[in-house]
Amino acid sequence: MGRRTDPVIEWVQRAMPCFEEKIVAAIPSAPLRRFQRGNIALVGDASGQVKPLSRGGVYLGVKGAKFLANSIVKSYEMDLPYIESSYERRWWSTFGFEIKAGLALRRALDDMSPKELDSLFNSLKNFEGKISFDIDYQVISTLKSVKIWDILRTSFMAPKFILKYLGALIAHLLLYS
Repeated sequence: MGRRTDPVIEWVQRAMPCFEEKIVAAIPSAPLRRFQRGNIALVGDASGQVKPLSRGGVYLGVKGAKFLANSIVKSYEMDLPYIESSYERRWWSTFGFEIKAGLALRRALDDMSPKELDSLFNSLKNFEGKISFDIDYQVISTLKSVKIWDILRTSFMAPKFILKYLGALIAHLLLYS
């Protein structure tokens, strides 16, 4: 929560003497395959519902909470003794491709050397001003805004990256199917 000499920390410690420090956890790197079983459901960071590229997750978590709330209401209305399973299906159908493609891209980028990254980003300079970007759908919005010929031309300029990405994409599509 901050340095020990932080005035906010000191104020909190005076107001709450039992308060020592806030324990934080790492941001999840990938979602769980399943985040609901019976009457137990996880949402947001607890289920790994974060964007693979930016590690942000407010939008994914809020949408997940909405899907879960709808499942709980539906289960109550149907007088079920458990939470029906549409929450998980709906979340994956809404965000599945974005998450899988983002995980594959993250994996391919993480595996690249600094020299390979420089080469890739130099080849992407042609796209400046051409790419539109939606912060909630990072991969899909970027792909939709680029013409197929531009993608093909770039793939010839950075073939190692394209092969790494395609391999990682196939692996993530199989892993989360």
